[in-house]
Amino acid sequence: MDLINKFLGQEINITIYTSDTCTDCQAAKRFFSERGIDVNYKNIAEEKNREELKNKHGRMAVPTIIIGDKAILGFVDNKAQIIKLLRL
Repeated sequence: MDLINKFLGQEINITIYTSDTCTDCQAAKRFFSERGIDVNYKNIAEEKNREELKNKHGRMAVPTIIIGDKAILGFVDNKAQIIKLLRL
């Protein structure tokens, strides 16, 4: 199920590939949760999510944050870019 957010009249799907031990992933989860933004989280502990991340996005690093058609690797170092994309 794709979760759709609306920002300035645009509908945007947001997916984040995460792992339970990733502190950057936890920071991303807090950020989106505190703002009430719906996110489709995909834990790479599940093989189907690992394969999807690898095959669809060509990487195996978390967090990989997909906002619309943009893929961003990492949260803390890219927070300003994420805020700009979301127009927050």
